[in-house]
Amino acid sequence: MKLFALFLLILIVNLINAGCPYLDSLKKNHKQRNIKFNNNQLNRMSPHAVSFEDNAQFSDDPFTLANEQFLEHYKAAKEASITVKLNYPIILSTGNELRLLLNGTLSGTVITENMIPDLYTKLKVIAHTPLNVYAILFPYVYGIDDPNRRVNFKEDTIDLLQKTRTIYQNLLPSVYNTNWVSAVQKDRQVTMLNAVISFLSDLITIKDISYEQLVSFTKSLEDDIVKNINAAGKYQIEEIHGIVQSWKRRYILSSWDNLRVLVSGTHFASNENLVSQYFKWQLPNPNHVVISGEPMNDEELFYILSVTLVDTDVGSTFFQDDSFMHADVLRNSARAWIDYQKIFGGIPDG
Repeated sequence: MKLFALFLLILIVNLINAGCPYLDSLKKNHKQRNIKFNNNQLNRMSPHAVSFEDNAQFSDDPFTLANEQFLEHYKAAKEASITVKLNYPIILSTGNELRLLLNGTLSGTVITENMIPDLYTKLKVIAHTPLNVYAILFPYVYGIDDPNRRVNFKEDTIDLLQKTRTIYQNLLPSVYNTNWVSAVQKDRQVTMLNAVISFLSDLITIKDISYEQLVSFTKSLEDDIVKNINAAGKYQIEEIHGIVQSWKRRYILSSWDNLRVLVSGTHFASNENLVSQYFKWQLPNPNHVVISGEPMNDEELFYILSVTLVDTDVGSTFFQDDSFMHADVLRNSARAWIDYQKIFGGIPDG
C-alpha cells in the first residue's frame, strides 16, 4: 500500500505539471528567448518557489519536466529545513571531537570536547604495529597461487623493514613507562611489540617472505590485537558517556529528547559505529542519529541533516513511518520479487 501511495502521488504530480498552463507557457517562452527569474519573481509565485538556474533547459517531455520540477523543489525543501531556526541542540562527532551546538548552529554557542582518551590511542598504536608490517609485505604475497612460495625482497623494502624495526625499538621504552591499567595490559603491549620486532629481524636476515609465513605471524597476535581493540573501545565509549552526561546536566536537560547527532566517520561507519551505537542507546528516537559513511566538513554534515529532516517528515506524513524514507523505498518490491523467485521461479506478474 505504501508503494502504491507513492506511485499515485508521483502520477498526480506528473498529470498536474503536464497540463499546467504556466509551465507550458514557460517552456514556450524559453524557446523564444532566454528567461531569467530573480528571487522576488519566484517568491511571488509561491513561498516555496525555487531559484531555477538562469537559462535552465526544460525538456519537451512532460514526464521529464515534472520530474525535474520535483527534484528542484525537493532539493529546495532540504535546503530550507536547515535555514530555519532549530529549537533543539545538535552534537557533531568529527575526528577526535564531540561538539555541542546549543542553538543548533555553528554561529551560536559551541562546546568542544576531545572524546579520545590517551590509553585508547596507545592501545591502537600497538595493535597497528603488526598491521603496519602486513601492509608493507602485502604487495609481495597477495595473489600468489602457492602460499608457501617465497618471494625475495627488493633492496628498498629491506631498508624500510630496518627503519620500521628501529621505530618500534625506540617505542619500547615509552611502552614500559606508560601508566597502563594493569600489569597484564602492560605485558601484552610489550609482548606484542617484541614479537613484531623479532619478526622484522627475521625478515631482514632471510630477505624473503611467503604468504603462509605472513599469515602465521598475524594469527599468532590475533588474541592480543582483539584485546587491545576491545579495551580501546571501552575507554572511548566511557569517555563519550562522561562528556554527554556532563552536557546533559549543564546544558540540555529540557531539550534532550529533540537532540540530533551527526556522526562523520570512515567508509566503515554504519549502524555498528561506536559513536552511533552510543547515541542510539541514549536518545529516545534512534532516527535522530545521522551517520555519514565518509569524513565530511560541517557544511556537508548539515546537508545530510537536512536530507534526514525532510525524509523523516515525508515518511511520517505519507506513510505513518518516520523511518520509511531512511532506506530505499523500493526495498519491499525487491524483497517480494526475490521471495517469489525463491519459491516459484520465473518473473511474477504485476
